[in-house]
Formats: sequence, structure tokens, C-alpha cells
Amino acid sequence: MNYHNLKGQIKNCLKPLDLDETELETQVNLILEDLTGLQLNQLILKDNLNLNPEQEIRLTTILNKRLSFVPLQYVLGYAYFGELKLKITQGVFIPRSDTLELVFQVINIINSFKTTNLHLLEIGIGSGAIAIALLKHFPDLNITGIDINPKACKISKENAQNNGVAARLKVINTDLLNFKQNSAIYHGLISNPPYISYAEYLGLDRQIILNEPKTALIGSDADGLGLYRQIAKYAHLITQPDFIAVEIGDSQAQAVYDIFKNHNFTHINIYKDTNGLDRVLTVL
Repeated sequence: MNYHNLKGQIKNCLKPLDLDETELETQVNLILEDLTGLQLNQLILKDNLNLNPEQEIRLTTILNKRLSFVPLQYVLGYAYFGELKLKITQGVFIPRSDTLELVFQVINIINSFKTTNLHLLEIGIGSGAIAIALLKHFPDLNITGIDINPKACKISKENAQNNGVAARLKVINTDLLNFKQNSAIYHGLISNPPYISYAEYLGLDRQIILNEPKTALIGSDADGLGLYRQIAKYAHLITQPDFIAVEIGDSQAQAVYDIFKNHNFTHINIYKDTNGLDRVLTVL
């Protein structure tokens, strides 16, 4: 059996999930890479992809979990975020590629400062994806991350250790309102907060509702934008940040812009993601 034969069999098994063709192709390739330890370019060239009994058992387990609407990242135990491979467990929000735009914009801001030894505060660190990506890009950067979810704090620490940046990442299990300021000076605040309303949450994909933590998805206040209001209100009580950078929902640009403007912030900018959707708001 070759790559194309095996890929076709797995695709047929996953048809009940009703994935679009691009997503189905991506998931099948990730499953095959996980099973064989081979990269896609190696898989395509391999004439014989007959699975051994251990691989057959794992494939059956993966397919059964996927057909029970468990996200593939939870099934495999890891997720990719750009070039990062991050450990992921149920109860921890799965990082999305859309969030890479936030990382890119923060990199641009830091580069514009032309200074070193910056310290950032991340609100809602989740798996550590944003913080770790930034720490790997800037070897003299330090980040403190807070999260209300103890599972997220544990996983972000493990991911930082696995990616060699644990010494420059401090993780605290708390929320913004209960965060105790210390002697640290934070030069910037970053966040991909929960920002959807409960009504929007009910319309999400079934696998998200069944598996991912509500606290990472549903924002406070009726419109889901409560954490942006907290950041705008309390940022100066925590520190005097040189910048704030947050991810936003693709229909929330004006609403979040108004929140910061009403708290007397200026130099507010909106940036689009690779799909042309509003995705990041920065305050300088």
C-alpha cells in the first residue's frame, strides 16, 4: 500500500465529519505523519506504507476519537503554531493560525523600539503559543503570563520548557482583576482574550463546544468584550505600557476601537490577517 491508497482509506473513514477538502487533506496528512514519523515529502515517495500492528491500533484509536468529535490536536496530544510544536491536552484552548498575526505585529512593534531587555505581560497565556513564539524570536525578551485556567498554566510551563525558553517565562494562575502587581515593569501588554458572546458560542462547531474550555472562548459582558474593557481600564494601574496588542474577532474592530478610545488611548491601529479579516488591534 502506498501513500495515496492509505490516505484515501483514512479520508473515507473521516467523511462523517463533513470537513472541507482542504481541512480533510491536512488532517489526514497529520495523522499519517504521526503514525509513521515521516514528513509529507517522505510519505509521498514511499512505495510501502503498510502499517504494523501497533500503528494499526493507534490509527483505529485516532479515527474513533475523531468520529466522536474530539479535535485532532487533542487526539494527537500536540498542535502546531507556525513553526512551534506545542503539547495540548483537553481543557486547554487550541491555538489557531489566525493568532500568528498578533505575533507578527508584536514583533514589528518590538523591532521599532530598538531597545533590548523588554518585559511583557500576557493576559490569558493558554498553551503558551504567543509567548513562546515571541521568546524564541527575541533572546533577550522576558514575559509574565497569567491565566485563570490552572491546566493552561501547567501546559504553558511544559511547552516553554520543551522549547528552551522556560527561564524567561513566568506563569501565574490568576485573572487580570486579581493580578498582584510586583516590582516588574511591563513594557507591553498582549492578549488573545475570550471575545465571543454566549449567543455566538452556541453557534460554534460541535467539536469546539464539546471539547474546548468555555473560559477561553466566551468573554465577559453581554457582548463578550468585557476583558478588553478591563485591559483598557486597568492597564495603567498595572504598569505604564509602551504598547498594547490584542487579538479581536473579525467583526469587532470598531467596538474594541471605541473601548480604548473612550479610555483616552490614542494611536489605535487595526490589522488584518492573511484572510483579509480584522484580527489585531494595537495601541501605541
